[in-house]
Amino acid sequence: MGASHVLIISGSIIFIVFAALGFGGLDLLIENSLRGIMVLKEGTSVWDLWRTMPLPIYIKFRFFNITNAEGLANGAKAQLQEIGPYTYL
Repeated sequence: MGASHVLIISGSIIFIVFAALGFGGLDLLIENSLRGIMVLKEGTSVWDLWRTMPLPIYIKFRFFNITNAEGLANGAKAQLQEIGPYTYL
C-alpha cells in the first residue's frame, strides 16, 4: 500500500467524521457530555460545588404596574410604576 492510498483513506475517514459532526453529531456529543457533567445530584462534583458555594447568590426581581390600562388599550404609551426590587438569598 503506497503513501497515496494511506493519504486517501485517512482523508476519507477525516471527511466522514467531520461530515457526521456537521450534521448534528457535534450538538449531540456536546449535549450528552454536558448532561453527564451538569446534573445536580447528590454525590456528584456539581452537587458538592453547589452545596459549598463560596459566594452568596442573590436573585433580584423587579415588577412593574401599568397605571394607565385604559389608555394603553386605546393606543397610549404605557405608564409604569416600579414595584420592588425584591431580593432573595
